[in-house]
Amino acid sequence: MGRSFFKGKRAFWLIAISGLLLAVILSVYGIQGVKAAIAWLYAVDDGGADDQPGQKDLNFLETGIDIDVPGELYVNWGLDNTDWSGNNSGDVCVLFDNDDNGFADYSFCVTVQGAPAAITVQQLYSCGDAAPDKCTNPIVPIAFTSDAGADPGTGNLIAPIDPFGNTPDNPLTKDIIEDILNPNPYYDPDHVVGNTCSYNTGVLPTEICYTNDTYVWATFTELDLFNMGNPEMINVCSYPSSEPNSAPSDCVFLAGAGFLEIVKVADPDIAEDFTFNLGAGQESAGGISSWTITGSGSTSTQGYFSFEPGSDYDLSEIVPSGWSLTDATCLIEGSTTPTGTWSGTTVTDFSIQTGLTTTCTFTNNAPVDVTVTKTDYDYARTAPYPLYPYRGSLLPYTITVTNKDMALDLPAENVVVTDSLDTNVIVADPFVYTINLPNDNNSIPRTCTYNSIDHEIVCDLGTMAPLEVVTIDFHVTVGPLAPIGSGIEYGECTQDPNLQGTSTVDVCNIVSVSADNEAASLLGDNTDSEPTDLGKPTAITLLNFTATGEEGAIRLDWETGMETQNLGFNIYRAVSLHAPKTKINDELILGSPGGTGATYTYTDEVKARNTFYYWIEDVDIYNNTVLHEDMVASARALKKIK
Repeated sequence: MGRSFFKGKRAFWLIAISGLLLAVILSVYGIQGVKAAIAWLYAVDDGGADDQPGQKDLNFLETGIDIDVPGELYVNWGLDNTDWSGNNSGDVCVLFDNDDNGFADYSFCVTVQGAPAAITVQQLYSCGDAAPDKCTNPIVPIAFTSDAGADPGTGNLIAPIDPFGNTPDNPLTKDIIEDILNPNPYYDPDHVVGNTCSYNTGVLPTEICYTNDTYVWATFTELDLFNMGNPEMINVCSYPSSEPNSAPSDCVFLAGAGFLEIVKVADPDIAEDFTFNLGAGQESAGGISSWTITGSGSTSTQGYFSFEPGSDYDLSEIVPSGWSLTDATCLIEGSTTPTGTWSGTTVTDFSIQTGLTTTCTFTNNAPVDVTVTKTDYDYARTAPYPLYPYRGSLLPYTITVTNKDMALDLPAENVVVTDSLDTNVIVADPFVYTINLPNDNNSIPRTCTYNSIDHEIVCDLGTMAPLEVVTIDFHVTVGPLAPIGSGIEYGECTQDPNLQGTSTVDVCNIVSVSADNEAASLLGDNTDSEPTDLGKPTAITLLNFTATGEEGAIRLDWETGMETQNLGFNIYRAVSLHAPKTKINDELILGSPGGTGATYTYTDEVKARNTFYYWIEDVDIYNNTVLHEDMVASARALKKIK
């Protein structure tokens, strides 16, 4: 696609017509878009309405295209006068740049004369490419097929009303509904000065006469634009005495101006208002310092905003509640190096250059915050899980993922859980898991897979609804080489090496979660770890253990539910729960190595009226011992009866 007709991407508009937003892009090779009538973009003279004497004063500019007539560009302007007496004339030139330096290479000039005004001269010049607001060294006019004339819709060269007025203010033409449906883009309640209104003589009483403009409609053909080298329009200016190389009398845009465009990228693209403000004391040439964009969009739909180059500017966004500003960058047209510095909600000290557009793009998202936890080992679990995990035992886990409550409750997109497993655990084949909510917010099944190469479990949870909580249950097996006895079983750990601070951890699994639309600032709760302290396998299942006081003794009774390679038992006694323990049996109390469980009794003869605490220790056939510290029995010996 060729270069646009307007400097600095000003050829891209979103035009609201009949309630529709229509994307329109101009190219020298044609016009692309969807529209049933001409779409206009408006600009008011940066210097203000009526800032020059009538015959020199350019008040406004309109640019438009019509896809039903491809290859044509419409440029209309208003001169704040309707009568030129004698040799006086209104001389206006449209300036084009074809080499991206912001200076005029071609100038299409139109002269109006007479009372009422009529177009008398049209000329196309090539220029010296040395100024942004005039045609330096104009060459003898060259042939062209473009044309200027009256509004083809009304046939009027002179506007019937003041373009800066508002028709409902006129009691003879008051039409409130029409004004609402077709508002005047140039209405200015402070605009009161102008010419003599001779066009209205005999039509309206003098006391309610409106000032009028000469309204020139220029149509540029594809052939002329192609012959000019696919140019970009940089300004429209008026000149004295049909001299396009003289200093301009008035320009719609500030002479030598650069332009600012603000682009908003909102994710999700919803009807949220984003407001942007220039720094203190800063404003455009037209006095604008604040803009509002709804959802994703651009200020290009609101008109042209020109600035005096040579100064640095600051631009801040008021970030709506529940949104995050994730990126802000300003680029001068044609450059890939950002201008200015982004910090917080502001881009400071960005530049605007003559004839070029600086585009500042602000990217926001309304973030979600997903969090993950992985439960510690639950020592109250029942079979098939052991009271204490050990080499070869099952090690169960529960992963919990939550889409947290935010200012804007939004779904979390593409949620993925990754569980990085310790090298000393084994995953069963096939891998078995349970998800409490098996389908995501879009009714797509959720899945988990085991990656044996990376030794990790990856679960695709898809889209999570606002406030949704998903749990994943599975278990692994403790490997035969897992370390034993580190004593750390709570808190956070690192996997390589297995550490919690400077203390080692027997087994450490680390889980993480991610979501496509989660802001980087909210990733602090996206990981959790599971340190587990391993014990030695017990040869028995101790069902109960009791102590009963007798005369000068305490009787101990215990029952086992299952004994596997159990050689026997030892009994330990202490005077309190935290006092040193002493083994009281001289010989091992034999167990049932191949049995399914049994009951046992042992009598400890002690001094009467003393209370003692007892623990059972099992001993397997390999002489491995496990002290069952979780089951304590105590009793008070009774006084002997004589």
